Amino acid sequence: MSLVDNQRPLQPEYVPGSITDRESERKALKQALNSIHLPNILLHGPRGTGKTLLTRQLITQLEDDIQHHYIDCIHHNTEHKALRKLHTSITGEDTPQGFHTSKLQRKIEKQLKHVRHLVVLDEADFLLQNNGNSLLYYLSRINKPANLGIIIVSAHTASLQSQIDERTYSTLQPRRIGTEPYTSEQVYQILSERARQSLEPTSLHHEALTYLASATENTKLGLHWLRHTAQNTSQPISEETLKQTQKQAHHRFTERTLSHHTDHHRTLYKAIQDFDDYPINSGQIYTTYREHCRKRDLKPLSNRRISDYIQHLKLHGLIETKTYYGGKHGKTTQIQPSSLLQ
Repeated sequence: MSLVDNQRPLQPEYVPGSITDRESERKALKQALNSIHLPNILLHGPRGTGKTLLTRQLITQLEDDIQHHYIDCIHHNTEHKALRKLHTSITGEDTPQGFHTSKLQRKIEKQLKHVRHLVVLDEADFLLQNNGNSLLYYLSRINKPANLGIIIVSAHTASLQSQIDERTYSTLQPRRIGTEPYTSEQVYQILSERARQSLEPTSLHHEALTYLASATENTKLGLHWLRHTAQNTSQPISEETLKQTQKQAHHRFTERTLSHHTDHHRTLYKAIQDFDDYPINSGQIYTTYREHCRKRDLKPLSNRRISDYIQHLKLHGLIETKTYYGGKHGKTTQIQPSSLLQ
């Protein structure tokens, strides 16, 4: 039971031949990378606005004398993990876990003397949360940096100055390129083209696509919702079909988003979903999280560690938070599920 002819165009890792309404950003990136010395770039904008697609498309079109290294900072969210990934990418060799950071740095530097390299730090917010300043300081100082450029891709950071040391920023000096949220018309265009490439003819009603495009600005979520619906029905997709699959599609989207994280991330998110009235505070969530851990025979983490995990959920766009300072309760953080997933 499926309406899908070709899975690839609906997959999140698929890179289309052209990217809708991002021509000015593409030109700015390409122009920057045509410099004699590779620049440092901060590519920022909300989730689902084409940042990763732009970057992935661009690195496949680089000149032959530039080697590119793509690092997903969700999985490589510390300096050491990112350096191990970079070393493996440069050398093509497996990098033992036991290598000290300074040894990795020396081995990497030996490889950078005669060839230009471009390092992409995608989902950089997860690295910045774990003091990514150290990695950026190191990378920005290599070769002053004649043979190395960095693209920092962020959904939450429009400026790095408040998140890294002044000396790091003064050397890094990133060029800022921003992406704006897609309009519903642009989302419609993107989803329509992917549906044309993926689904059986006449399997998607016009009003269903219009509804889907108006329901989210995040194209990644929209594509997942469309894929989930098409895989679980044999009848042409109507607006009502999408409404019926919305809750399950969003649930699967969350599961996929958290699939590379720990049981504690998933348990924490489940605890947040347990409430009926929002916003709730971090103390309420921690109490409920501990109850879930007890039921699952899972040793609970500390309140401080769970605060970090709350930030991870926020970086993924799964929750929204607001912190208040002062008052009789002191500092408190209020939390609710993301409006995009409701």
